[in-house]
Amino acid sequence: MFVDVAATAQLFAAGTVIGAILGCGGACALRLSPRIDATVQPFITAAMSVPKLGLVPLLVLWFGTGWLPKVLLVALTVFFVVFAFTYSGLATVDSRLVMTARVFGATPVQVTRNVVLPTVWPFVLTGLEVALPRR
Repeated sequence: MFVDVAATAQLFAAGTVIGAILGCGGACALRLSPRIDATVQPFITAAMSVPKLGLVPLLVLWFGTGWLPKVLLVALTVFFVVFAFTYSGLATVDSRLVMTARVFGATPVQVTRNVVLPTVWPFVLTGLEVALPRR
C-alpha cells in the first residue's frame, strides 16, 4: 500500500508543480501584453468551463494509461485555478505604488520584487490552496 501511496503522491506533486508554474507564468505573460491578453483570454475562459474529468477518456486515448495522462489531469486542474487567481492578483497591483517606485529610481526588477510580488503572492498561495483539495 505504501508503494501505491508514494506513486500517487509523486504524480500529484509533479502535476501540482507543473500546473502552478504554468498558471503563474501564463498569467504573467498575458498581463504583460494587452494585445495577446485580449486575444487569448476568451479561449482560456472557454477552456476553464470544460469539466476536467470529462477529459479523462481523451487523455487516455491520446497518451495511454501511463503516468502522463494522470499528471496532465492534475496539472490542468491546478493550472486553471492558479491562473485565475494569479491573473486577478496582477490586476490588483496598485499602479500608484508602481509609479512611485519608478519615480524613486527603481529598476523594473526592483519594482517586480518589491511591489508586484508582495501583492500577487497571496493570490498565488490562495489559488494553490483552492486547487489542492480538488483532487
